[in-house]
Amino acid sequence: MGPADVSCWNALGRGLAGGGVVITFGGTTMRVWVDEDLCTGCGLCVDKCPAVFELDDGIAFAASRVPAGEEARVEDAMDECPVEAIILED
Repeated sequence: MGPADVSCWNALGRGLAGGGVVITFGGTTMRVWVDEDLCTGCGLCVDKCPAVFELDDGIAFAASRVPAGEEARVEDAMDECPVEAIILED
């Protein structure tokens, strides 16, 4: 398993707090998730990084895996989210 291979923080099939996955950025393992209370369902994150983000009932969530090479797209989606609903934390 390489550094970009990640496993899901899985709870009730969607992950924690609207989805969450563990990802490695620059050698640091971090958690990416979408805050359901902030998400407006605009779909920008899905447009930026469809391999990671999905919409379910108008709310975005992070999928269960981040494919190798998608880390920068995750970061772009986070940076461009109009309501800052994508959280990247360690």
